[in-house]
Amino acid sequence: MYVPTIFLGFALDDIFLIEKNPYLREDPWALLLGDLWLGDESVAQSSFFRPLFILSILIDTWLGGNPWIFHLHNIIWHIAAGVMLYLLLRRWLTDEQALLGFGIFALHPLQSETVIWISARNDSMAAFFVFLSLWLYTKQEVSLMTITGRFVSVCFALLSKESAILLPILVLLSTSKDRKRLLIESGSAVCLVMALRAYLDLGVHTVEESHIRLFLGSLDVLVFGDASRFLLPWPLSATRPLAWDVLSWIEILSGIGSILFGLWMMKIPRAGIALSVAFLVWIPTLLPTMLNGMHGDRYLYLPLAGISFAIACAVPWRSWMWIIPVIWSVVIQQRIPNWSSDRTLWLSMYTQKPSSFSAVSYAHILYNHKEYQKAAVLYQEGYAEPVPYLAGCGPYLVSIIKVLGPSAVLEAGEWALERGCTLSGTMGGVLALGLASDQRWSDADQLLQISPYDPTKRILVIEGILALKKGDWFRFLEIREGWSDQNNFDQQIALLLQEEEMKIQYLPIKIE
Repeated sequence: MYVPTIFLGFALDDIFLIEKNPYLREDPWALLLGDLWLGDESVAQSSFFRPLFILSILIDTWLGGNPWIFHLHNIIWHIAAGVMLYLLLRRWLTDEQALLGFGIFALHPLQSETVIWISARNDSMAAFFVFLSLWLYTKQEVSLMTITGRFVSVCFALLSKESAILLPILVLLSTSKDRKRLLIESGSAVCLVMALRAYLDLGVHTVEESHIRLFLGSLDVLVFGDASRFLLPWPLSATRPLAWDVLSWIEILSGIGSILFGLWMMKIPRAGIALSVAFLVWIPTLLPTMLNGMHGDRYLYLPLAGISFAIACAVPWRSWMWIIPVIWSVVIQQRIPNWSSDRTLWLSMYTQKPSSFSAVSYAHILYNHKEYQKAAVLYQEGYAEPVPYLAGCGPYLVSIIKVLGPSAVLEAGEWALERGCTLSGTMGGVLALGLASDQRWSDADQLLQISPYDPTKRILVIEGILALKKGDWFRFLEIREGWSDQNNFDQQIALLLQEEEMKIQYLPIKIE
């Protein structure tokens, strides 16, 4: 099913974590012992500590760094997790039941995001070590190697992804003997990892009050959405923003059907326990959902193992069921091409489920590809929605100035601020250029006083002209000497200075 993924490139978080991560090649030790998003200035602290995932990325990089290596590695981890689940299910079920549970877990389209998306590999890695831990904890014969393997596998699960935090409770549910000792044993492994986090000063990311309100207000969408996606794993879901996700009637009905089916299975002893486990491992996914206001299929990777176990217990295998993985395969093949790149992914998201979020996200991708006219239209579409997604306000104004020139940027900037955009450094720099093109130097001077730092340094050109107008030659030369390309700086100054006498005053500086 997933062989076509080896022809894909990088998408979404892969761009920074793999392609543009300076630490990956320059200082891998800092990355292994630090925050997952170390090096990304836009993320102050994610509190995600996943050194095993980073190690796997490093191995792929050392093997050549070609995208097909990363995607093949993803497939291997998914297969490993599925096989480990099969071996675990053999402890309690017949071979036929275990194979059915394996088939649901390994082939369900809901798992496709984790297999296709390189940055979601930590889910399959964590699941593999969770299943390995439970398999070792349920062994009849215990040796020193088994005890060591238990401890290490719990640590490795948690070092792959934080969702394995409840593993000691899963151990209690899986065993009937020496529960107190096994709880202490598995709990000590968790405590060791948490102590390592504290020692490395990673801390815990705090949840914003606005995100809590968003989460509570969207809990019905989250519950019914996740329940329905077991029956309707469509449309493509890299990230589902809770604020813009609206359920259709067919999703609501399928979600209710899934929940009712689950309540019926709760009456079957082993199936009921398996569903409880699925719900239990779903709980930790709510924290990142609250942190980011986003949800995705990858959060259901581990819960699907419990659901697969429950179905294998409650539903006997029938020969006609072979048609189900055939249908699933068709669904997965439809999803795979969308992950070819950021562009194809967000075009698919925008086409399948238009919203202010998907419009602005797709606009930002087009902006990065220098398709400024299309980007500007999509930014405006997203901002004009009743509930706008106000990201990329700076790039929106850059798109306007690229397409329509400086004269149009002031009106566009005023409208963006009215819609709720916050004045950023990039916005300030672009607006300052617009004011300068209209020779509104006093307004530009006032904007300088309130605008944040402009990473593109556009605003420094305006500051240089204002210094020139005030006769502050020292400040002007200081700005000019700090510019990497002084010829480019001179050209921008000459372009904005329309008064002939100002050009004449500037001429000696250029000559000198």
